[in-house]
Amino acid sequence: MRFLVFMKTIFFTAILLVISIANSYAQDSSVTPSMMEKINNELKLKRTYKEKTDYLKYLIENIDGGDRTIGEYSATGEDSTLYQAAQNLISLAGLKQDTTNIVIGLHGLAEFYSWNNYHDKSKNACKKVLKIVKNKKKTAKENEILGCTYTYLAFANDNSLDYSDALESCLLGNEILTNSNNHIENKTAIASNYLVLSNIYANIEKDQEAFDNIKNVLKVYEQDKTLTYYGFTGNISMGSYFIDFKKDIDKALYHYDQAKKIGEEINDEMMVMDAENFKAEAFYNCKQYDKALELCNINLDFQKKNKDTTAIIYQYHYISKVFEGKKNNNQALKYIDSALFLLNSKTIYLPSEQLSILLLKAKIYTENKDYDKALVLLNENLALAESENILELEKQINESIYGIYNILNDDKRCVFYYNQYENVDAELQAKSEKSEIKILEADFKYREIKSKLENEKVMLQLSVLKQKKIKMYSYFALTLMVISAFFIYIIKDRQKKRLNAERLVLEAKQELLEVKKEALNREVEFKDKNITNFALQINDNNELLEKIKAPLKQLKKVVSGNNKHEKMLFEINSLVNGYIDRNNEKTQFLSKVNENVDNFELKIHEEYSNLTEKEKEIIKKIRLGKTSKEIASELNIGSASVDNYRYAVRKKMKIPKGKSLEHFIKEI
Repeated sequence: MRFLVFMKTIFFTAILLVISIANSYAQDSSVTPSMMEKINNELKLKRTYKEKTDYLKYLIENIDGGDRTIGEYSATGEDSTLYQAAQNLISLAGLKQDTTNIVIGLHGLAEFYSWNNYHDKSKNACKKVLKIVKNKKKTAKENEILGCTYTYLAFANDNSLDYSDALESCLLGNEILTNSNNHIENKTAIASNYLVLSNIYANIEKDQEAFDNIKNVLKVYEQDKTLTYYGFTGNISMGSYFIDFKKDIDKALYHYDQAKKIGEEINDEMMVMDAENFKAEAFYNCKQYDKALELCNINLDFQKKNKDTTAIIYQYHYISKVFEGKKNNNQALKYIDSALFLLNSKTIYLPSEQLSILLLKAKIYTENKDYDKALVLLNENLALAESENILELEKQINESIYGIYNILNDDKRCVFYYNQYENVDAELQAKSEKSEIKILEADFKYREIKSKLENEKVMLQLSVLKQKKIKMYSYFALTLMVISAFFIYIIKDRQKKRLNAERLVLEAKQELLEVKKEALNREVEFKDKNITNFALQINDNNELLEKIKAPLKQLKKVVSGNNKHEKMLFEINSLVNGYIDRNNEKTQFLSKVNENVDNFELKIHEEYSNLTEKEKEIIKKIRLGKTSKEIASELNIGSASVDNYRYAVRKKMKIPKGKSLEHFIKEI
């Protein structure tokens, strides 16, 4: 557990640095005497509100609070570029009631305060952002700012030990950021939140939740290998998890080596040394003191080379712990004294580290049975722990003191310090339980909100799906209608074309029938004319023959008595009379034919008025003795059509069964 707590300082020292590093211009430059004056002079050159706000937003988005600068723009504290740019933007946007730019300015302030460990001020700036943005319709940029603001708020709450608020901020921040654009700022904020969450869950011994969040950090790194800090820190956290919760040194060392590899890939010696230092801690916990000592000495040489006094103090402490573990107390005391010398000689105030070192020294005195020195040190430590309110160390010191008094058989003092130990332990337990309850409440509240949001999201998706189905069905119906209309059009067009073709055929047939009818009429007229001429010719012949008969009568008188001539004359007269009789018969026949034809047509017209002209024409041809084939040929129709006409005629004329149509017609 102590490794995750120890790493907490490392995690959040660089969290906000990485959040803005993608858009920063990391150039070292000299400190400007008055950043406010510099920015105000630049603003005077800008004419419009947009030009001024764009300039200030550029500064906010490209300079972070960790002394990363653009060109000559740099400073620390409240004269920094970020602070002054944010304040100016808030003032300008406030006059225009421009909430979007007010939010960007407040976000810049929150970042500045986070960098400079003004946690209460950072919280206030974050809360103002949330108040403006939370309940309004947000742009994509405002949504990203809201997500990152929750990250700053989580950082501030975690450093203030408000774990429940930190947990809620992390969870809400990630909920927003995971649904935002895949910018590097969003990814780093998400990874930072996962680190905070892993630390919170580790503090309340929720090992599975801590493990899951560390895995999420490594997933972010796997998705974007440029986020080396999170690859490094994720592996360090995972190694500490296997040491603290699983006691699995092999897996822990694997992850520490992965962290070291990342440092080597980007040529970051500090990362490499940090990884080696965690390996040393792992070896120490597994009582592999020689390996731990070897790594600690390498790290100590590196820190001496860099002249990093704080890091040297930590290394002296580690080495003294290793020697104490090896029961080499003299060497341990030498390194303890070296660490205390640096703590006392430099303006470095590390109360927790100092108390831990003095507690270790008292432990060695106790092991050496130098109880008086041990008690002096422990009482000094107890006073410091109480003044700094470091309960965990206060508990350990009381435990050490009552242990010594127990060895010395001083029951009164032993009981007193044991009671002190119990009281501090109870206070720690109560604080831990209270914190755990708050965290669990925050976790439950978040899950409840998330469940509600997911339910709303599902309902929205169902509604969208329903709308899509309706739209799909509408498109389908419309498509079906279009296809149906198209086919109807095709069918009607074909029918129209077919009817037109049939009409043209019928018209052609009608024209042909008219031509044939006309030809037939001309033929009838011609035949009537011939008959008339023939009748006239017969009449002329008869008149001629009658004229011949008169001379023959006179000639008979002349040849009377001459048998030969009388015979000849008789023959001639008989021949003439024969011609005259035959001609009279022909004339009577023609007259009878005409009379019969006229009577037939009249009778058909009167008795069978329901017959069509076509049917009447068929009857005439049947009366003349023509076959169906001949009739079909003359009328230019099919034999089947002639048969249909014959059937219709029989039906209309009510001809009895068994009687032929031809015979019935001839009887009319």
